[in-house]
Amino acid sequence: MSTKEIFTPEERLEIFKEEIGLIKSTSIKNYAIGAINSLPNYFFYIPASSTGKYHPDYALGDGGLVRHTKVAVRFLVECFRLAWYERISDDDRDLLVVALMLHDGWKSGISHSKYTLDEHPVIAIEQLKNNEEINTLLPSEQLELIYSCIETHMGQWNISKKTFQEFAPVPATSYQKLIHFCDYVASRKLFEANFDYVPTRS
Repeated sequence: MSTKEIFTPEERLEIFKEEIGLIKSTSIKNYAIGAINSLPNYFFYIPASSTGKYHPDYALGDGGLVRHTKVAVRFLVECFRLAWYERISDDDRDLLVVALMLHDGWKSGISHSKYTLDEHPVIAIEQLKNNEEINTLLPSEQLELIYSCIETHMGQWNISKKTFQEFAPVPATSYQKLIHFCDYVASRKLFEANFDYVPTRS
């Protein structure tokens, strides 16, 4: 991937083909496709960590944020196999997959700042809410589930390093905590990823 390359809708959907394939609901899948095509181009080539301090090697370098996102979704799908989560409905599983696919979608802001913006969860929600092409595809309660999981995905790291103000709430629901956990584990330096492994949903 090149920082000068413009990612077409076809290329974007090819990158997330496996993750989109995990979604069973047609309406939720259509929302995911529209949302992926609304992401800023830089999302597809920047590293997950702008400084290299906070993510494993696979998430650094060109395309690192995409790889981090894909691994977070893989962790989520593996969590679905646990008895703790067996009662989650198919639609809610779909919505959680979408939330993780989009959680860092505007990590460097609307344009492309040099560093990660603390408030990127809030920016992501604003961008999704203002996208009239997709925000009519799902009922409000499903949209709110996606938004709330994106908003709280930073977990305890919800205080701005610049202003020392809280920019997002901490996770409160079981779904919010699950999304934060998957994002957190995918960002730990002790893990490396096997990208030959393709997740499946039962």
